[in-house]
Amino acid sequence: MDEALRRALADAAGPKGLLRFGSLSDYAGEAHLRVDEVRVSSVSRYHGDTCDIPLVLFSADEETLFLDALEVAFTPDGEDARTPAGGCPSVGCTVVPGRFGQAVQIDNAPPRAVEDLVHEYKPDLALLWNWRKSHFRTQSEWPPEFFQSVPDNLESGIAARQVLGLPTIAYVGYPAIGGPSKLVDQFADEWTVLPVWRMDYPPPAGHYMLHTSSTARGFADYVTAGHRWLMTDYGLDGVYMDGIGTVMRTTNAYYDAGYTDAEGVRHPTFPIFGVREAEKRIYRQVKALKPDGLVVNHSSFNLILPVMSFSDILFTGEHENYEDLESTRQRFSSRPWGLQLSLIGASSHRFEPLHMGVSQLHGTPIMMTCIFPGYNDMARKVHRMRNAYQSFGTTTAEWTPYFKSQPTLIAATDPNIKVSVYHHPGKDALLFVMNMNPADGVYPVSLKRRALGLDHMTLKVENALAGVPIAVDPEGGLQIPVRGKSFTMVRID
Repeated sequence: MDEALRRALADAAGPKGLLRFGSLSDYAGEAHLRVDEVRVSSVSRYHGDTCDIPLVLFSADEETLFLDALEVAFTPDGEDARTPAGGCPSVGCTVVPGRFGQAVQIDNAPPRAVEDLVHEYKPDLALLWNWRKSHFRTQSEWPPEFFQSVPDNLESGIAARQVLGLPTIAYVGYPAIGGPSKLVDQFADEWTVLPVWRMDYPPPAGHYMLHTSSTARGFADYVTAGHRWLMTDYGLDGVYMDGIGTVMRTTNAYYDAGYTDAEGVRHPTFPIFGVREAEKRIYRQVKALKPDGLVVNHSSFNLILPVMSFSDILFTGEHENYEDLESTRQRFSSRPWGLQLSLIGASSHRFEPLHMGVSQLHGTPIMMTCIFPGYNDMARKVHRMRNAYQSFGTTTAEWTPYFKSQPTLIAATDPNIKVSVYHHPGKDALLFVMNMNPADGVYPVSLKRRALGLDHMTLKVENALAGVPIAVDPEGGLQIPVRGKSFTMVRID
């Protein structure tokens, strides 16, 4: 193998050994190839500049580390679009006849204008993430300042998104200040959480983040004034705050947190009401500047209702355990909170079937904070799911979550198969079937036809995303293929 090619492959594989076929960009570059089989070996099987074209299918041997014959039909925009060995077909992939059975045709899509993408995917809002010249997740221009280093095109960029019909908000709040800096020198004593909570990741060497409390009046002044400046001078339609509403235990007497016992020992308290006042203040200001302005509060684990109530969208679930359904049943649904809840999904912030599936079990959306392109084809897959919901008419349907659907509406023999049900009685049903088992399988689910109002009817059943028919017996029994830690949407007409 040419040394330059070897290095390029190593770079593309990355630290986790990812193999990617086609362009490194989802919407740019050239890729026109047909992949019949993929084999990774522990030895070099070919030498020189040429090799014999295989005449038969590859077979696994002692030197085979990975083998994927790609012998599976899939819809690239379906549930998770995975091959049996774990490959992920993405933008521009289709199943075509190959030399040995089926192959995956990879045709990289041409670059597309943002206007076209917005028209196709119909996002509800635009979130500016890395909008500043410096950002606390980058490795340059440290320390970051939320309300400095504004790029010259910020105002025009916001206006361009608004012309496309997208309310535009920005990431403008994190409960920490970066150091070393003049901000730390002047305000660390008054603003920070004590004992000091220092975060050395992701700042570059020699830098750090000091966690702060919104109870500190000065810090609340800083954040609120920054929001007002960006909304009045640059036209933002709202704010996205990452942890500003988090209530952290602290002993800092500058903002009346903590107490000293009779022995002189300092103990922490949780300043709930101070953080509540900061959130209330931000919410009032946004609504005063723009009555339809949005306040998005991102807080995981730390959901304290008196604080989070000052939110239009409560964004949660980052780094949390999506497999603990006893907890997610309470935490990942809007019903217990009285707020519009949205989930972040995987910690990798990309489409992953487990996180998407668990969110939908609870009737809760995944908020796509990074839409175009990539992220495991997230925008396209979520758009297809939205289309499936809209074509069924979920907004007029009765919804029964998985912890109530059995045995009243359905019966599943495997306790790790969870089914939430939308249905119009006497007309149709949409099942969201989640497989909490690690293994792929075909799992039996029985419909309670009378309860659904579907008795004495001929039923048409299919995978709502892939369009593949699913057989149903006269008693309402279904055999539903579901991948491990993934989901299938089943439409019944």
